[in-house]
Amino acid sequence: MSALTDLHGTTLNRIEVPRLADPEACVALLVKTIKTLRASLGKERGTLSGIGLALPGFVARDRQTCLACTALGWRNIKIGAMLAERASLPVWVENDAKALILGEQLFGPLKGSPDFSMIFVSHGIGCAHIVNGRLLWGNAGGAGEISHAPITVDAQKALPCRCGNRGCLETVASLLAIGNAARQAGLPTNTMDLTRLAAEGHSDALSILHRAGSAMGIATAQLIQMLDPSHVVVMLDPALKDGVYGNALQYEAESHILHWTNAHTMINFRDFEPDSFARGAASLAARYFIFGHGGV
Repeated sequence: MSALTDLHGTTLNRIEVPRLADPEACVALLVKTIKTLRASLGKERGTLSGIGLALPGFVARDRQTCLACTALGWRNIKIGAMLAERASLPVWVENDAKALILGEQLFGPLKGSPDFSMIFVSHGIGCAHIVNGRLLWGNAGGAGEISHAPITVDAQKALPCRCGNRGCLETVASLLAIGNAARQAGLPTNTMDLTRLAAEGHSDALSILHRAGSAMGIATAQLIQMLDPSHVVVMLDPALKDGVYGNALQYEAESHILHWTNAHTMINFRDFEPDSFARGAASLAARYFIFGHGGV
């Protein structure tokens, strides 16, 4: 998804674009899309300050280079420089989860909070943290990678993960994992249909969603114990948010948190929207325009 926003994070227009693995083809499509988005505003289009690009992978500190992206098969691709040259605009690249939380910090309801975390559950699972008002990066940019944190100690029964390990959170709690489990049980893989079956008491649907939500809840509790954020925003498919998955997540997270003070981490569910990543990416460009240095 590509989106054009103003400096307040309001989406002015959006265009859905396919994911292309070839970097040159990807850049060519993005340049074409950017031109279309700018033209859609007509005479009132104003000045485009820059381009933000969010991708599911590791990004170098220069916010120009994709170090590794399994989904696209990229390694050490200078995608930021490539796009900047073709589009004649400054470009900043970031991991999708980190872009998401930076968008929340700049545009969202938690922009005044110095310590909060965000999780999104989609085909995979992403997570990022703001600590003392700044993005938590980690040694190599991997802070927040709970998707590949082990959620089971029984390696023999644990499912293999695309990262090469077994028993990762993603193999249990992601939309891909839920769909695979539903398919094996002969159930619909659509989350809305699966949630409906669970609400009607279908045992297999209940089991799949409860197991997935519980695993996500335990991971969330571990996150809270380690970082003590004021809020954890969990972005979910609306069908999961209001059903068995969301309830199991909330219950397990609350059950495994050490309540040692009056302070309490709030878990906020939020709908995962099609342009969420695009708005997060746009916040990268907005930051550099507003602060001059990115503000992270």
